[in-house]
Amino acid sequence: MEQDKVFARNVRIARSLLVVFLLALAVFILVFCFVYGMSDFLVILGLSMFFIGPAYIANAMMVFTKTINHPMDGGRYFIDGRRLFGQTKTWGGFLGGILFGFVAGVAINLVFWFSYPSINAFALTQLALLKYPVTLNYLQAFLYPNVWLIPVRALFCGLGAPIGDLVKSFFKRRLSIGSGGPFWIADQLDFIVATVLLNLAWFPLNRFNILLLLFMTPSVTLFANYVAYSIGRKKEPW
Repeated sequence: MEQDKVFARNVRIARSLLVVFLLALAVFILVFCFVYGMSDFLVILGLSMFFIGPAYIANAMMVFTKTINHPMDGGRYFIDGRRLFGQTKTWGGFLGGILFGFVAGVAINLVFWFSYPSINAFALTQLALLKYPVTLNYLQAFLYPNVWLIPVRALFCGLGAPIGDLVKSFFKRRLSIGSGGPFWIADQLDFIVATVLLNLAWFPLNRFNILLLLFMTPSVTLFANYVAYSIGRKKEPW
């Protein structure tokens, strides 16, 4: 009975967090569009999705590849007597996330790299119409880097989700939070924060890219989890 009450409370918290993040995202979009414009927002959105797309794929594929059940901590315990990462953090999920994120990152970057001459020709006529200071140099740094940077970017974008999830799991074990138990805010922001930090050297991210992703990613994740929970495809909505 007590477990049912705790679960019901956690469901309410998950719904409340979803509302909070959706409101924060809506306010960010409205303010940005009011100050700059809808076209400017679509540019920032497009560049942000270009950056974060491989990390989204890595995060999703970890769920499928973790069924290869070899725990990363090998069953070892930390000095506090608790598991290092836990039974559900497997080499399959970790390496699978990195692999799929890397492949997606290489593919996405190459598509835009080869398409950049056309993008540049279009941008020459369109950037002058924007209020937000998006320059050709900024666009080129995002979409047309030195070719050796493409696999580097792809690797670090693929690393973001597995590393963020692993660090979060380490602290969950220290706080005696079991696998599947909620670790509010960290559950929603772990992989986006890790991905941003790992890629600051490889992408010209600005404050608007980062703010948009910090509001949008938890909204998308919580909404998808809640829908999956509502239709019986997931045991918990967080």
